[in-house]
Amino acid sequence: MHTKRHSSHHSIPSLLPALCFGLLVVWLDTPHLTGGVISPDSVCGDGSRHFYYESCDDGNKTSGDGCSKYCNIEQGYTCTAEVDVKSICEFNCGNGRGDDTEHCDDGNRTAGDGCNSKCRIEKGYECIMEYIDLPSQCFIACGNGKIDYGNYSLGRPGEQCDDGNQTSGDGCNSKCRTERGFLCVQDDPEEPTVCGRPCGNGSLNSGERCDDGNTASGDGCSKKCNVERGFVCIQDNPEEPSYCERPCGNAEYNAGEKCDDGNTASGDGCSAKCKVEKGFICTWEDLSGPSDCNPKS
Repeated sequence: MHTKRHSSHHSIPSLLPALCFGLLVVWLDTPHLTGGVISPDSVCGDGSRHFYYESCDDGNKTSGDGCSKYCNIEQGYTCTAEVDVKSICEFNCGNGRGDDTEHCDDGNRTAGDGCNSKCRIEKGYECIMEYIDLPSQCFIACGNGKIDYGNYSLGRPGEQCDDGNQTSGDGCNSKCRTERGFLCVQDDPEEPTVCGRPCGNGSLNSGERCDDGNTASGDGCSKKCNVERGFVCIQDNPEEPSYCERPCGNAEYNAGEKCDDGNTASGDGCSAKCKVEKGFICTWEDLSGPSDCNPKS
């Protein structure tokens, strides 16, 4: 009689995965063993950047110096990438080289010079980075005699004018905004803006009723370039001065007149205000000529 023997060698393959896993855990947790694999936690901070586990290693596990306690490069920093040597990390802003996250970099982290401590362009300044490896050149945008159209994506509004100074009262104020009562003309964005008071410049500008080339009142066109009462102003060419005159007495019909005999003398039937005087009758044969006034019969 033969007794059936159960062989244990059939169960060995099923035990191999668990056995291998156990050996791997011991191996990983014991980096000092010969041939052992060093874990990421054990190598971070040893001052030698490991190719697989670390993006930097500055010899410590202190965050805030460019290389974090987990040996990852911190935001805003750049670290050398050589393997098996100590990483050197520096803050991007202030190193005088352009970075994708920076709007400017003038080589320092001092505010008030156009590029602030976070490498953002300061209000009222313009910064130019001609080469990525050279510091930004920053200057006061308003007052440089060139129009800055701004960059709204960076929060920089553009200029309305720039006359080459930061003096208010000359048409373009200290913030490069057109002042009230002035007209600023910009023929070339690379040249200073030319500003002047539009009223009195001898050409009709937006908002003016007349412009006779001066700002004196009493001549038909007031100091604010409005037609004065009792006058008519003619503008044949908007680029030329207005011609203003008192309509009464010009020997032709104008709106509001009852008569116009070509003079402003009263007692002849048509008064100095071009009203028909009592006891007279005034008629017009042609509105482009004088009225004819006669006593009533």
